[in-house]
Amino acid sequence: MGTSILSSFTLTGSSFDPEDITRRIGLEPTKTWKTGDRVQGTQIRRKHSGWVWSMPREESLDLGKQVATLLEQLGPFLSRINEVREEFDLDVEISCAIYIEGQTPAVHFDRSVMSLVNQLEAEIDLDIYVYPDSE
Repeated sequence: MGTSILSSFTLTGSSFDPEDITRRIGLEPTKTWKTGDRVQGTQIRRKHSGWVWSMPREESLDLGKQVATLLEQLGPFLSRINEVREEFDLDVEISCAIYIEGQTPAVHFDRSVMSLVNQLEAEIDLDIYVYPDSE
């Protein structure tokens, strides 16, 4: 497998019901959790509730394009996302992961992406994992 990327949209906050957020936004999440739930495979308990909608991990060298697609697909739901963000005082994050095996991908977010990130009052988190060459 070569270099791959993954991006997701995450809402977090104090003790909200993820099912309520799903109903209000009208979009089925990829993953949810509630305050106090255990982090999978650990004894650690979640400090906040969460609602996540993710793009599938794909082999690609263009993270910006995937994030643009993520935000484009969320476009019809932006007003409802902003309503619940404000009502529940939620934090918004665009999470990105790059898994480098060989070629290094481009990381560029164009104006339209940054405009949507700004409208959502979102932060961007970027994690980079570099795997040694398997030669």
